[in-house]
Order: sequence, then structure tokens, then C-alpha cells
Amino acid sequence: MKKKQFILVLTIALIGNTVQAQEWSVNFNAGPQGVDYNVYNGKTTLKIGGKVGVGYNYFLHSNWSVVTGVEFSFFRNTIRLNDKIIRTYQVDSEGDAFEYRVQTKGYQEKNRFYGVSIPLMVQYHTNGTTQLYINAGGKVVFPFSQKSTINVNEIKTSGYYEDFNVELTNLPQHGFGTLTDWKAKNSTKLKTGFTLSAETGVSFKLSEKVRLYTGVYLDYGLNDMVKPVSTNSSLVNYEAEKMTQLANGVLGSSNMINQSKLLAYGIQVRFGFGKPKTQPFPLLSIEKVSIEEEVSPSVIEQQKEPIKEETSELKPLSDSDKKELEKLIIFDKIGVTTISVDLQQQLSRVAEILKKHDWQSIQITGHTCDIGTEEKNIQVGMQRAQAVSNYLIDKGIPTEKIEIFSKGKTSPIYPNTNNTNRQKNRRVEIDLKE
Repeated sequence: MKKKQFILVLTIALIGNTVQAQEWSVNFNAGPQGVDYNVYNGKTTLKIGGKVGVGYNYFLHSNWSVVTGVEFSFFRNTIRLNDKIIRTYQVDSEGDAFEYRVQTKGYQEKNRFYGVSIPLMVQYHTNGTTQLYINAGGKVVFPFSQKSTINVNEIKTSGYYEDFNVELTNLPQHGFGTLTDWKAKNSTKLKTGFTLSAETGVSFKLSEKVRLYTGVYLDYGLNDMVKPVSTNSSLVNYEAEKMTQLANGVLGSSNMINQSKLLAYGIQVRFGFGKPKTQPFPLLSIEKVSIEEEVSPSVIEQQKEPIKEETSELKPLSDSDKKELEKLIIFDKIGVTTISVDLQQQLSRVAEILKKHDWQSIQITGHTCDIGTEEKNIQVGMQRAQAVSNYLIDKGIPTEKIEIFSKGKTSPIYPNTNNTNRQKNRRVEIDLKE
């Protein structure tokens, strides 16, 4: 009953947080990926495989999100053995124990399997039209049975009887002899895999609702995926009355491998689809305007309740303080709606002044130059005003005393005749009511 209650509470919490940004994605990965076996008397080589998946990003913050989804993967590797003798102990038809010796030349075992992966990762990305991103976390991999194809140029089998100090070599009727151009197939049941996973790269804005992610990925296995062979099993089955045509292969033999961890790395391409869902803007008096093109993506954080500080003897504003508040907040580049380091310093001074003096309210108004379309201009002006508002709220300015507006290009302070003037018109103004 407690488990059902937990699931219900979790579901309600997720639904209640749908105001956050969300993104669905389709991803394609390719690179060397498979089970990396540590093989006695041999070597494993990972082969090119691939992944196709559907992902879901749930944003906790404008720069942080939780990533999950489902991936369908194809894994491959090749095992090659050195031309050495492999020894196990067997019992013949008469009940005598002997050392079963198998020597191969040109042994090659190709393994492949499909798997379904469930990732759970945390993503961080920078701001702007072009963003750097990095994901870190883990995955659970549910594999299907691994299929093996074995090709050997030559196999020699013999039996060494220690009690008689004799080695039987060319007796096919007793299971000893030579096979050439030998082929076999096998299957191995794999265990569920767990990996540490990371991704990093660059994402590009293709449209308001679509982003292209390009980068690299790494999945490093934490556990062995092949169950240990409990019986005394040889590379090639021993049959007492004929040369064998059956093979256990490397994975079905005892003491042939001591590690079987998943390893995958390569390049990835991901298309993200979605648009941030934010709190509605208090659009009290927005004029019809036109606006700049190439709007940088900006996830507007929800307003936070300020920490109210105890202040004593709030005084009226001085003339120098008023000039500081009336100083223009310049967003000099087209489409930029984020607070730069220089603007942070300016707004920090504004916040300190507001917290030390008595005033009724402030109006924060966003402006643009004359480049662009009407619909997007409203958005840019409002996003600039919202960014300034959010910064002041974080610094302790009461939310209820702030109103935000957008006037787009309708109120330039300089003629939009050159780039210098246009930069000055991309601004936010603060109007104080005492």
C-alpha cells in the first residue's frame, strides 16, 4: 500500500511541475560498442555498433535538467585466440580421466546482441543560441541473448593420459584428430548490465522549438555480463566416439575469460523538440511592436519569493541614487536576453539602492532596435525585462513591487540609422515610483 501511495505522490508532483521546461528528443549514436572481454590466450576487438533512442528532458532550472528515455542498441565484438594449447580435464568412455588438449589456428569468434537501455542522467548546458552541454549519470542495459559465429582455420584435439604418460593424437574414432575450415554457431545468455555514462558536445538552435545536439558519448560497464561457467567445459566439446562438430566457444568455456563488461563510445546526433512552459507575463500595457530576428533561447526562471531583510529607517532617494536607477541597462547584441557580467554589477548596485530606501514600485520596460518581426519583438523586449526582474528578485527586491512591460522598437532614444545607435536602443529602463 505504501508503494502505491509513493507512486501516486510522485505522479502528482510531476504533473504539478509542468510549468517547467520540457523537451522530447530523438537520438542516433554510432561507434565501437560491445562486451569487452578479457580473454585468456586471446584478444577482444569492439566493432562498430549503433543506438536509436527517444529521450525526455525535464528541466529543474534554466541550465539543469534530468534526462531519461529508452534506447535500442546493437553491440558487436570479435574474439581472436593465439595459436596455443587450451587444456581441460575430461573422462573417456571407459571412465578414465585425461587432459583434453585443443590447439587452434586462426580462431575467430564474432559476437553480436541487441539491447534495450534506460538512461538516467543529469544535463547541464550553457545559455545562448549555440550551447555547450554535458550529461553524466548511468544506464541499465537489458540484453537479448548473444549470438556467436565461430570460424577456425584448423583445430587439433588430443588426449594426454598422465597415468600412462601417453598422448593420443590421430584417433578420430576416439575423438582425437584434426579439423580444417571449421565453423560453428552458439548463443550465450547475458546478464543485465549497469554502466556509468557521459555525453558532451554542442547544440544549435534550428527554430523556436527544435535544437540539434552533436557530440560524443561513453558508456563504461560496472558489472560482468557473462555468467561464469561452473562445469569443466572446453573450447570444443569432447565426444568419445567421433570428432566433435559442436563448440562451446570462448564464452561457454571454463577459465577462458575473467572480465565481461560493456563498453561503448562514439559520436551522437540528437534532435530536441519542445518549448519552455513558463509563468504568464503580467502584460498590463504592451503596445504592438516589431522586433529583432535571431532571438536567443532563454528559459525564464520562475519568480522566487525574496528573502525579506530587516532594514531600519528607510530614507528617500538622493539625486545620485536616482541617476543610478535611471541609467540604461544596455543589451548591445541582437537577440541577447541574458544578464552579462557587466549587467550583473550594474543591477547589484540597483538592488542595494532599492533595499536601502523607501519607494512604492518600479516599472521595468524592455526595448529593442528596429530590426525584425512584430511577434518576436514582443518576446525579446519582454524577456529582457523579465531577466532584469528575476535578477532583482534574487537580490531581495519584493516581487509584488515590480511590473514588467515591453515596448519593442516604438520608443527609441536614438535614430535607428546605424549600428551604434541600434545597440543603445537595445535596452531596459527602470522607472521608479516613490
